[in-house]
Amino acid sequence: MVHSDPLPLEHHALVSLLSQYKEPQSYEEAAKDLTWVAAMDKETKPLMLNNTWEFVALPIGKKAISSK
Repeated sequence: MVHSDPLPLEHHALVSLLSQYKEPQSYEEAAKDLTWVAAMDKETKPLMLNNTWEFVALPIGKKAISSK
């Protein structure tokens, strides 16, 4: 939680709004929200177009790394 007390008064409303926002904790959760689906598409599309990233099946017992 972010406290707005030390911030300028004009930022308090933004902090209040952001404090109510819940970021998805998993892909499954994000995939249910069209806004997040669009954001994921926007992030992965350039990577795929540049041939710097591709979707592949993971070997059994391995975990995926994220793109930052």
